[in-house]
Amino acid sequence: MGFTERIEYLTDFESIKTYLEEQDCFHDYSLGNIHINERERKIKLFIEDVTDYKKYPKEGTGKIWDIEVADYFNLKIDVDSAMPFWITEVTSLNDVKGLSVELDNGYIEFEFSSIKIGIPS
Repeated sequence: MGFTERIEYLTDFESIKTYLEEQDCFHDYSLGNIHINERERKIKLFIEDVTDYKKYPKEGTGKIWDIEVADYFNLKIDVDSAMPFWITEVTSLNDVKGLSVELDNGYIEFEFSSIKIGIPS
């Protein structure tokens, strides 16, 4: 998948939670690359809209969102990596500043001090 130009970046966690709901929690989207930098305490992951290739006939690719978190902690990963990562939902964790990426073959969960999500055009 190629890079999608950004129209906006969200950094306010309440706005991000609202945006996740507006996007149906990225249900049936694909989890693309995941970068975890233990030394710098950063995570960057990519969510790809591959739900309907007919929407993107010229590029053959869907939109791509990027989520960056800084100063992550309580990282939990449990996935079956023999299969592609299809997202069932991305939700905020209850009562803490964190996200849960629920997959059809596992999950990724983390808390953080800051977050930024790139909204594709």
